[in-house]
Amino acid sequence: MSSAGTDSKPIHVPIDPSSRRWSEGYKEKAIRKTKENPWVPLGTLVTTGALTMAAIRLRQGNSRKFQVWLRFRVAFQALTIFAILGGLYKYGQANLEENQRIMEQINQQRGEKHLAMERAELEQRIADATKAHEEQQLLKKEIEKNTKVTPAPGGILTSIAAATTIADIVWI
Repeated sequence: MSSAGTDSKPIHVPIDPSSRRWSEGYKEKAIRKTKENPWVPLGTLVTTGALTMAAIRLRQGNSRKFQVWLRFRVAFQALTIFAILGGLYKYGQANLEENQRIMEQINQQRGEKHLAMERAELEQRIADATKAHEEQQLLKKEIEKNTKVTPAPGGILTSIAAATTIADIVWI
C-alpha cells in the first residue's frame, strides 16, 4: 500500500455557480469593489481632478500653479497606490483564510478516503483469515474422523491416519 499523497488523484473542489464571482455583472462588481475599498475610487477621482486642474492652469499660462497641481497629482496618485496595496493585503488575508479552509476540507477528504481503503483491506484480511480458520477446522474434523488409535510398543499411543503418507501421521 502506498501513501495517500503519492497515489491519490487531485480532489475536485466544486465551484459554486451561484457565487457572486460568476453571477455578478460589471456594474455590480464595481459597486461591490467600491464598498470593499472606497479609498481607491476616491483616490482615482482626486488624482484625475488634480491632473485636470494642472491642465487648466497650463492652458491659462500660470506655470507656478501648474507645477503645484502636478505635485498634488503625484501625491494623490501615491495615496491611491497605497490604498490599492492596503486593499490587496486585506483581500489577500481573507483569500488566505479561505484557501486554508479549502485545504483542510481536501485533507479531510483524503484522510477519509485513506481510512476507507484501510478498512476495506482489513475486512478482506479478516474474511481471508476466517475462511482459512474454517478450512483448518474442517480439515481437523476430517483427520479426527479418519484416525484410529493403536497401542505402540513401549506404551506410547500413536495416531495413524488412513492415508499412507508420512505427513498424515500424528503423534499424541
